[in-house]
Amino acid sequence: MIDNRTPKLHLPLPHPANALEEDVLRLRAAFGALDTKIAALEELTASEDLDLDTLSEIVEAVKAAATDISAINAVIETEVNTQLTSVVEKLDLTADKLNALIPLIYAGL
Repeated sequence: MIDNRTPKLHLPLPHPANALEEDVLRLRAAFGALDTKIAALEELTASEDLDLDTLSEIVEAVKAAATDISAINAVIETEVNTQLTSVVEKLDLTADKLNALIPLIYAGL
């Protein structure tokens, strides 16, 4: 049996090579899934608890928060890189000072 599906809801699609008995059951399952999805949409649009404007505002707030989080991450990354650069520079200076002292240590001074 060939099991082709729709791209979004993954509903079973009939195929000419399939046996009619198989495809009838698959089509019944697809209609049942569509019925469930449509009922959920009707319930959402008829609900007094949540209006679609509020839902849109929530989606926009989530998008804005994601943008803010990205901006915060960029600031943190810049600060961390600055601090790491400073630490590396200090370590390089310390290494230079220690390297300058090595001949004196070997000389016994």
